[in-house]
Amino acid sequence: MPTKLRFTVVAGKDLGEKLTATDAEARLAIARTVRAAQLDLQNAMKRNIKKTFHQHTGDFRRSIAIEPITVSGPNITGPVGTNLEFAEIQEEGGEIHAKRARNLTIPLEAFLTGKGSAKGSAHDVIAAPGNYGYDGTFFSKGVLFGKKGDQVDPLFALKPSVTLPARPYAQPALDEVGPVFEQRLESALEALL
Repeated sequence: MPTKLRFTVVAGKDLGEKLTATDAEARLAIARTVRAAQLDLQNAMKRNIKKTFHQHTGDFRRSIAIEPITVSGPNITGPVGTNLEFAEIQEEGGEIHAKRARNLTIPLEAFLTGKGSAKGSAHDVIAAPGNYGYDGTFFSKGVLFGKKGDQVDPLFALKPSVTLPARPYAQPALDEVGPVFEQRLESALEALL
């Protein structure tokens, strides 16, 4: 699967160059250690997502996948990542621009569920306001409002772009797993000597 955000555990060049094709036992030990690091990294990323993000469906957490270990020359690699479009901007932060419309529609408190997700899309509430308990909708000063008799609720803010702050979940996981991986790799190789 092509990944949008991908971190790779590498038992690397310096070590790999010292191993020859006859060092199958050492390569197997390294591959096992890379696999353990992949699992640790996947678990740490999922834990960080659960802690950092308000989960609506759990799809983001479930998207963190392990790719097959590959051997290429001196490198033994094991990628871990996600193919979700928004993963990278969540990790690094950045600006999001409206693509298919003039504005992004940002749900406001009156249109959020108790879990913090939108009850529907702006398009849906405009098309069928009655489905959401409103008599109608209207726009004013960059906000989509819903009308219920004399009551007016702000439902969506309209913005051409928004800036998301960085909310790292992958790099902290890599920082956590890296030293453990190095220690395990060192122990595995010492056991072979």
